[in-house]
Amino acid sequence: MVSAEEGWWGVTDDDADLYELRRVQLSLIGLVEAARGCLSKIEDVLANPRWGPVVSVSELYDKTPIEELYLSVRAERGLKYDGVRTVSDLVCKSDQELLRTPNFGKKSLSEVKAQLEAHRQRLAEAAAGRAAS
Repeated sequence: MVSAEEGWWGVTDDDADLYELRRVQLSLIGLVEAARGCLSKIEDVLANPRWGPVVSVSELYDKTPIEELYLSVRAERGLKYDGVRTVSDLVCKSDQELLRTPNFGKKSLSEVKAQLEAHRQRLAEAAAGRAAS
């Protein structure tokens, strides 16, 4: 006969709790070991970069395609028509240069400025030589 404290296979609730705790402990030990391995690999790469110098976040961001700014179709097509493919291409343009693009008006310009501001970027200032042309 099975006692009230034992389960069907003679396992008590305390035994089940201990088993579960041990299982969680082993999982945590595995995670800690995996994290240590990843950390040592990261430290190795930072100490001895095999692919050249470590790139800053701003350099990576400059290569971001304009599609990732989530602009309207009109604004995105206007930028592509003007040869703008990445954020770095875009921040080199001034307001006046963008407004000269066909079908790219003030509304598209304000949309681009808002998205760049959200990403802590801005358009180039109009140079005196460029503004005169």
